[in-house]
Amino acid sequence: MKLAILVLANTCNIKQLSLSRRWNKHSPFPVFYRSYCGDCKALLEVECIPCCRAGGTGTDWHGKPGMITRLGYAFRSINLDDFTHVLKIDDDTRVNYARLEEWLNKSSGLLKSNLNVFGQCRYAPWERTTFCGGCSVLSHTTLIKQSLMSWPKTGPDDVEMSRVQVNLGAKLNNVPGFYEECDKPFDSHISLHRCHTAE
Repeated sequence: MKLAILVLANTCNIKQLSLSRRWNKHSPFPVFYRSYCGDCKALLEVECIPCCRAGGTGTDWHGKPGMITRLGYAFRSINLDDFTHVLKIDDDTRVNYARLEEWLNKSSGLLKSNLNVFGQCRYAPWERTTFCGGCSVLSHTTLIKQSLMSWPKTGPDDVEMSRVQVNLGAKLNNVPGFYEECDKPFDSHISLHRCHTAE
């Protein structure tokens, strides 16, 4: 497989993006950083995308462009034909690459299907649907390209992306160790979320 890591910043936070770049410095996979411009254009390797400065869950729930629009721009900014899979993470998500590679090797059979999506996938009563948490979601690039053809215009990125993928026949696979809170032990997890200060 050929995996790309997509780091998507919800806002232009130079301190957080700089921390993220340190975390991903020795990634065995190509890493792409995408953010709304602002002051982030001063950071090397961070590519600006045209939407959206505000955004976040609240604005999406009110029907305004935000998280899902930004994610669509980010996916389109990568040459998806160069990869078989993309792991989308947030800029405050820290990946344990040793654990990730171990899991990828064990899951090679499941990864062959372009309809398998991996992450912390669960049913959420408040959304009335099952979705994979957006801070660590691994999808096949074929599925991503198909999803972009009917990409939603509003809504939380993780919920709406999962909804489109399921409508295309995808199976959402819950993977223990994906998308845990940052107070969990780093060595025993694949990715940790909300790591604003952890080094």
